Amino acid sequence: MRDEPVVFDRMKRDQQRKMLERRGEIPTRSVKPRDALANGGSSFSPLDISGYVTGAANLDHAETAPPVMIGVMGHNGARNVARNSKVSYRGNLIFCSRQVQHESRIEKNVAQIVITWPELVNIWSQQPRVKYPDENGECHYHTFDYLVLLRDGRRIAISVKPESRRENEEAKLKQIVSVPQSQFDEAFVFTDAQATRTATFNARFILWSRKNANEDEIMAAREVMHLLPSNIFFWQLFDDGIPHHLRRAAIGKLIDSGEVVPIDPLARINDWCRLRVVHEPPHFNLTRSIHPFPRDGEALSGE
Repeated sequence: MRDEPVVFDRMKRDQQRKMLERRGEIPTRSVKPRDALANGGSSFSPLDISGYVTGAANLDHAETAPPVMIGVMGHNGARNVARNSKVSYRGNLIFCSRQVQHESRIEKNVAQIVITWPELVNIWSQQPRVKYPDENGECHYHTFDYLVLLRDGRRIAISVKPESRRENEEAKLKQIVSVPQSQFDEAFVFTDAQATRTATFNARFILWSRKNANEDEIMAAREVMHLLPSNIFFWQLFDDGIPHHLRRAAIGKLIDSGEVVPIDPLARINDWCRLRVVHEPPHFNLTRSIHPFPRDGEALSGE
């Protein structure tokens, strides 16, 4: 559940890609359709492959059947992230069968954290691209790293930078929002001060739990949860305290749904993490989830 170092040896890079494919963080490879060359397509992206329905019910009409899309859609951003280099960590996550690209380790961590927000409806990478004037009146363009749509309809533009460049980036955002923007409602800078190693570890655990949670195990963990006091250890939700990966995923799903919450929100979620059972219906604090580490400044409005 940790980041793998970027390597440039071809064999190791292929092994790393296969490992990321198993984890679902990049689209799997696909083969060319039968008529790719016949239609004049000498090159194509595996994300834009169209095949033919070949099920048992359609064998007689396979050639005339409508094309179906397979694989993962592109991110549809204003730009593609840079190619791998010594200063780049190119890759993508998958959200709703669509790429969410990143070109640095901080961007990857931020994307994983944002995807775990309970209010998240959709996320796009390398959007929006806006035009803004500088202090001298000259116009420039800026592309945000992520655009997030929340459940209440708000659109949040996120710029990801190291903490050392926060002040310069916030100054740029003030120039951007000095002109009314129609593509987003608020904008703020997300740095490695918010996307800490602990926060990223917890986000990966939640995403892993979403993929591996079993409904029977969730019900069993919920039954054990209601038999215990309000404050419990993570390991107490195991059967007889014996660790099991399916039960661990079920507990992560309960944390994701807000039925149990970590007593210390800044602590790493592990077997010795202390949890609090929430008996009332979960109510998510929108501001707290967007700004996990409050600062003196608020998000900048684009209206």
